[in-house]
Amino acid sequence: MGIAGAGNSGTVLAALFAPVLATAFGYQNVFGLTCIPLVLVLVVFASLTKDAPVPVARKNLGDYAKVLVGNRDSWWFTFFYAITFGGFAGFASALPGYFHDEFGFAPKIAGWATAACVLAGSLMRPLGGVIADRIGGTRSLQMVYVAVTVLVATAALGVGGAAATVALFVLTLLCLVRAMVRCSSWCRSVSAPRSG
Repeated sequence: MGIAGAGNSGTVLAALFAPVLATAFGYQNVFGLTCIPLVLVLVVFASLTKDAPVPVARKNLGDYAKVLVGNRDSWWFTFFYAITFGGFAGFASALPGYFHDEFGFAPKIAGWATAACVLAGSLMRPLGGVIADRIGGTRSLQMVYVAVTVLVATAALGVGGAAATVALFVLTLLCLVRAMVRCSSWCRSVSAPRSG
């Protein structure tokens, strides 16, 4: 999950730099400026990656569909992962506007507050599997959903003002990323060949 989880860092960088760049160069130009690191990553990827050294059996769409046919766990995984990753992505997208509209944060400060929330979640990703291994995956996932519900409900009540609300959303994104890790490890355990 380390490499896949690193994708969350793009959300942190966007929250940190997009408002600053928009202030300096205009909102529309942020998208053009975003192309610079994207092209750099493309060049690095194209120059450093290569195909597998041995032939790999090609899969067709039917091979992938077999995972879903008759496998209830795959459907549950998809449902839970949609909630956790959708929650993470949704909050990462909505929080800058929420912090601006609700608390009057300047766009740059709203971006930084959002970056703090997303960074907390991204840093939690490596620890999520360890926690699930210690207390059990299903139990930890249940605890995460209860915690997120309580945290978001408390934030909705506006308890403690802006600082407390930012802290509540930091904890919320910690929990959501923790749940994404649990869902991913559950999927790997379900799809792994079983002995016996």
